[in-house]
Parts: sequence; C-alpha cells; structure tokens
Amino acid sequence: MKIDPRNIEIIDGQMVKLFKDVSGEQKWLLASQMHKSLSRLLEEYLRSQNPGWTAAQIEKEMAKRLGYGSD
Repeated sequence: MKIDPRNIEIIDGQMVKLFKDVSGEQKWLLASQMHKSLSRLLEEYLRSQNPGWTAAQIEKEMAKRLGYGSD
C-alpha cells in the first residue's frame, strides 16, 4: 500500500487487524501508557526549554498543551 504523505491518518491492514484483536481493556491500558509517556516527555522538554520556570508554570503549560482546559 502506497501512503500519501498528505494523509497521515491512514491505517494499514496490519494495524487494523491488531486493533481488532486487542480487547477494550488492552486498548485502555495502551492509551494510558502512551499518555504517561507523552506527559513525561513533555515535562522534560518544557523543563529543558524553560529552566527558570516553577513547577506550577510547568504544570500550567502541560495542561494547556495536553488540552485540559487551562488557559
């Protein structure tokens, strides 16, 4: 299958099969693990780019970027 770089949301057949074979509980666990990893990476990135920020500033920016409704 040739992938059009303008459409990055295409799922190939192997991924479709994988998603069909995985239980709802396993999908939830995977999503949870991905969210934790993303949060850790974002926090490390923000700290490295803004060494003078307080923990509260980091948390506020994380909430903003992760879409938690913070300004």
